[in-house]
Amino acid sequence: MDLQLVKTKDIREMKDALKEINATNQKLSEEWLSNKEAAMFLRTSTKTLYRYRVKGQLPYARRNSQILFKKSDLVEFMNNRYNKPIEK
Repeated sequence: MDLQLVKTKDIREMKDALKEINATNQKLSEEWLSNKEAAMFLRTSTKTLYRYRVKGQLPYARRNSQILFKKSDLVEFMNNRYNKPIEK
């Protein structure tokens, strides 16, 4: 078995690359979708999305007259509604 040394410079480069990947992941999770985009993402109608919003099941933000949803909230909403089959 060969022993290889890792240089400090290489470790710093790997840390920087990981920081960049992490920042990209955070940016993606904070993506905001319009009402129509959110309905398409959830594969539902805008009326159903409206009902979820009015019932307080989906958090949202309002910018001027536009309703916006965080994509990460929509993913969490779907994950909470995921039904696993019952094993017999």
